[in-house]
Amino acid sequence: MSTGEMRRRALKRAESHRQNEEERQQRRRKTIIRPSEAWHRLGISRSTFYDEFVSKGRVKLIPLTERARGVVDAELDDLIEKLIADRDHAMS
Repeated sequence: MSTGEMRRRALKRAESHRQNEEERQQRRRKTIIRPSEAWHRLGISRSTFYDEFVSKGRVKLIPLTERARGVVDAELDDLIEKLIADRDHAMS
């Protein structure tokens, strides 16, 4: 196999990997998780989740049924990134 052919195959694999990653990101944006998973991922109690995040509008609940609610997974990830950025900014 020539060097040119090896490069073309490597570029094709890299492009395929990039497309697969984009598809995963798009699916993740559409995933809805239950509030219990959200407060577990944040490492806080249920009451803190509702008092500090939901009531202050930092997390928005989506109605799933008449009684059930959910949180968009990507929005929770964005919130976690913001909390990390706020921590890092406060430390500098």
